[in-house]
Amino acid sequence: MIKLKIISGKGKNYDDISDMGSLRRCFSAWIYSADMLRDYSIEIVRDGSNDYDYELIDKRCWQNRKLGSLEKSIELGVDFLSKRTGDYFLIDGGDCTSLMASIEVLRNSNAKMLLKKHVIAREDYAKPSFLGRWWFGVHEDQKLNVSYNISKEEWKKIGLCGHNNGHEHVYERTPPQLNNIPYNANGRDIDVCAIWQGIHPPNLDYGDKNDDATYTHHRVGCWDELKNIENKIKIVKDFIPYNEYLKTAFRSKIGISPYGMGELCFRDYELVQAGCLLIKPDMGSLITAPEWLIPNETYIPVKTDWSNLNETIEKILSNFKDYEHIIINAQKKLNEVHKLEHFCMHQYNFFSNLEGITNG
Repeated sequence: MIKLKIISGKGKNYDDISDMGSLRRCFSAWIYSADMLRDYSIEIVRDGSNDYDYELIDKRCWQNRKLGSLEKSIELGVDFLSKRTGDYFLIDGGDCTSLMASIEVLRNSNAKMLLKKHVIAREDYAKPSFLGRWWFGVHEDQKLNVSYNISKEEWKKIGLCGHNNGHEHVYERTPPQLNNIPYNANGRDIDVCAIWQGIHPPNLDYGDKNDDATYTHHRVGCWDELKNIENKIKIVKDFIPYNEYLKTAFRSKIGISPYGMGELCFRDYELVQAGCLLIKPDMGSLITAPEWLIPNETYIPVKTDWSNLNETIEKILSNFKDYEHIIINAQKKLNEVHKLEHFCMHQYNFFSNLEGITNG
């Protein structure tokens, strides 16, 4: 039996795991499957127990993007970890593939590995990007255009935790009106659902702004592109209340989901559950587990700059019945890959083969 202790940053010994709300990002699937994991020879220890094999340390213990600089965050993380005496893993439950403020702490601590929800290929991290988000590109007026040359040996210390936003959505966030609703082609009088928050309030990351030139540029850029065909087809876009958005999704043939603070978004799951054909910027660079977004099998990929979006939409709408099987595939795949049994097996395989584990 492998015994794991979650270090949440709360409580006298930083091991209080009573607040699910604060644990979702890093530990949702571990908490959901705590009882089931025992059948896979893994136990989450509780009540301040010191009988454990490994600590899983919450990102908030060793990273703080609200500090004034990247260096201050790294210093905070390294100092916290220097006081840990046992074997531990860093759990980075962030939404995106960025290694910024994570790999520096890994390199300057005794962590066995850094485990993330998603990564990109090792070679891709060598390409500079603002805040480490590859789709933001390089912004010359900002400080934090980061890149990382990662050796093959170092890459072995960066892995996948085995869960992502899909587990939180399936086991906690799915509203009743989306739960187990099979695809129905009837009543879909809207061609495209393009509803999301486009303009994000300026968001400070280690002293640099994630704002108009980054998050907003990508999301509003999609709406700007759609303006060129809105006289030909029926599009509902912009930001509207959540229940109205769901009603719109049930009436739509196509649902678009841009990147947000990360590549995966809860909207991906909602649109598929509502029976929309999902269009999304290409996810081919993303390495995650479980994987359910497969190009032209569960979603339709387009270019990140939206340059082929409109021609893709018009092609789909001209032969929509030829794409309906993708909606059905996506619904089935979403439910199948996020079963907790798969997460438990991922954990079993991980700890059974710890010395040789890689991220894929």
